[in-house]
Amino acid sequence: MIKIRLTALSILFMICTILISINYYTLRTTSAVRAYISGESQYSKGQKDASNNLMLYLITNEEQYWSAFEKGLSIPIGDSLARIAMQTGDSIQQMQEGLLQGKNHEKDIDHMIWLFEKFQNISFMKEAISIWKEGDFHVGRLSDLGMKYRQVILTGKLTKSETINALKQISEVSDLLTTIERDFSTVLGKTARTINSWLFWVNVFFIVLLIGLAGRLGLRALKKLTTANALRNNLMNGSFESSIWYDKDSVISFWNPQAEKTFGWTKDEIIGQKLTDTIIPKELINQHQEGIKNYIRVGIPPLPNPRVETIALHKDGTVIPIELSILTLNENQDALFCAHIYDLRAKKELEDQNIKRASYLHTILNSTDNGILATNQAGEALEANEQFAHLWKINTAQLDIIRDFKTVAAFIYDQIENADETWTELIELHSSNDTHTCLVHCKDGRIFERHSVPMILDGKNVGRVWSFRNITEKKNAEDKYRELFENSLEGIYVADGEGSFTTVNPAMVKMFGYESREEFCKLVPGAGSLMVNQQDRMKIRELLQMTGEVNGIEHQVYKKNGDIIWVRSNIRVHFNGSNPIKYEGSLEDITDRKEAQNLLVQQIDELKKVNFELDRFVYSVSHDLRAPLLSIKGLVNISITEKPSPPLMKYLELITTSVDRLDKFIMDILDYSRNSRLEIQYQLIHFDTIIQETINNLSHIGGYQRLKFKNKIELNHPFKTDKRRISMILSNLISNAIKYQDYDKASEIMIEISESAAGLRIEVADNGIGIEPDQQCKIFDMFYRASDRSKGAGLGLYIIKEAVEKMNGSIELNSMLGKFTRFTITLPFIKTNNHLHKKIEA
Repeated sequence: MIKIRLTALSILFMICTILISINYYTLRTTSAVRAYISGESQYSKGQKDASNNLMLYLITNEEQYWSAFEKGLSIPIGDSLARIAMQTGDSIQQMQEGLLQGKNHEKDIDHMIWLFEKFQNISFMKEAISIWKEGDFHVGRLSDLGMKYRQVILTGKLTKSETINALKQISEVSDLLTTIERDFSTVLGKTARTINSWLFWVNVFFIVLLIGLAGRLGLRALKKLTTANALRNNLMNGSFESSIWYDKDSVISFWNPQAEKTFGWTKDEIIGQKLTDTIIPKELINQHQEGIKNYIRVGIPPLPNPRVETIALHKDGTVIPIELSILTLNENQDALFCAHIYDLRAKKELEDQNIKRASYLHTILNSTDNGILATNQAGEALEANEQFAHLWKINTAQLDIIRDFKTVAAFIYDQIENADETWTELIELHSSNDTHTCLVHCKDGRIFERHSVPMILDGKNVGRVWSFRNITEKKNAEDKYRELFENSLEGIYVADGEGSFTTVNPAMVKMFGYESREEFCKLVPGAGSLMVNQQDRMKIRELLQMTGEVNGIEHQVYKKNGDIIWVRSNIRVHFNGSNPIKYEGSLEDITDRKEAQNLLVQQIDELKKVNFELDRFVYSVSHDLRAPLLSIKGLVNISITEKPSPPLMKYLELITTSVDRLDKFIMDILDYSRNSRLEIQYQLIHFDTIIQETINNLSHIGGYQRLKFKNKIELNHPFKTDKRRISMILSNLISNAIKYQDYDKASEIMIEISESAAGLRIEVADNGIGIEPDQQCKIFDMFYRASDRSKGAGLGLYIIKEAVEKMNGSIELNSMLGKFTRFTITLPFIKTNNHLHKKIEA
């Protein structure tokens, strides 16, 4: 028996020795891993401090931020030196110095070196070292960026675009390092969890052996005590948690009142049913059953953690978020499980509401045009929206480092005027319970309206909210309005709701002959008292009541000395409901213009009289001139019929040509006079008739007989315009085409009438001698003749252009010397009654 006991004690001693050794090296390993994780936080903090201070140095060019950058960067550089020393097998002193520079605790350094040397080729440590090496590379990049831009700052000054680019590069490196640092911690954390898990199971194994040696009686006593406690705790029906007992087959044996409230099943309905048929969702059934099997087989708890958040089903099928813990019991060797369930619906709803509220608040803060900053009583910045950063030209990446009022002030201080006074005022306001509003003037010309209110929580001042609004444009507009008001050449005034003047500008004072605006406002009861004609006053009052404004009304007013002047009034009234509260108006002195208008009316009347007399003269002269010409032409024709001698015949033909030319000139003068004097007489145009009549009337022109006319009319709608002008245009264009035909080839004239989107299109084309390119821009000039063959006065095309423009149309020329000439006229459609066009009936 003694030998058996000694053997048992030896086994017990050996088990304890093994446990102590395993736990020692496991704890040393986990302690070293923890030291590396702690060192990573110092590495990360140093890198972030270096990045932030480098950004501040680029923005402010202050040496304190460069020193802080070098100090922060020395931490990850120290770790980098230690890593290189451990990988290359350098002296222990070099390793220790590097790790100490990296802010690692001196008591952890030996463990860290031991772990590196013993495990550097193990997968987890190998992966961590690789990530560490990548991080050191980007720390080097950050150092290079700092040195690069420091040289630029020392030798000159960064431009705004260079600063923005530098900040962007630093931010990108910092973001990469943040990701690398997170990966490093993740790998080591995973390692720590793996070691802890391994240690847990080793301890479980040996503890089970120890428990076995301690005897079944102790275990039974423990189980009975545990069962008694479980029964005592779970049979409390007043609990706020649902208590559910079930066996290894998931059959429910206990269901407390809180479970009835949570899941909707009564105790009588649920007892005897399975959890998998009632409250466990389908996607979690396998996980639930595996947990029971693992417990029965090897004793692994059904849940990985004491309490887990998961989901369950209500009787009506809705999903319920719950917090679950499971107590395992054995009764007569049969597995028994007690589930404690807490309903998380109210908690989840509250969390969702808080998330939504935070999201709404964040959206509201960033949607306003005002820059918002919240600070606590100590002056630390709690929150700032994006508009605040925009107003004060702070890179949005810098918002994360704004955590004290002095840092905020560093960004603002150099931008504002009277910075020292403003700073003192801000310090005083921090402890004040008063609301405060003032203007802040920036050195770049911007003007902010600053409004601040205390933050009161439970009756106590816990901080202050600052609002900054850019009112530069508003202030500039007010200044411009004031400048316009004071310097305008027009009289400008403001009157109250009763019509009494409250202020007038200098031009108003001068216009009415007063000495000052005070004298004007005192002596003049109101705008109505200035008016000469009371009917004008009534008319303006009615318009203001109906429309609220008057624009451009001309009327007469009295000056201080009694003189009467003409003014042009613009008035706007502001109402409160139906009651006028303010009038704003302007007056322009138009006396000189009125006198000029009256003079112009007289001159127009005289001009009309002169034009009438001129028309009579032109008609009389043309009639008196044409009568003798026609008589001469008649006598010549009679002489020709008597078959005179050839020399005489030649003279008669010369007389006829000269008479025709003079007659044509007189007719052109008449056409020009009529075109400029007579209004358009709209009537329906029958183009086929007009074209044929025009061609017949021109048959006497030499060369007419050898010409071929091609007429093309494509109209879907009637067209109305001035028939006399259309006939004149066609006559001039066709006669020119006849006169300037090419006798070396078959001659033809194409006349086309059609419709286009722009209106009616008239095209007259010939294949005659064409027009020189350098003369085409002049052919519409008065008295210009483009060819030696021209026998007229050079008025024809000028009169055509004038007639076309009179009808709001356009004319274009396209010609090639020796090939063709084409004139294209476009005339707009004219509305007739309610229709633009009317289909021509067959």
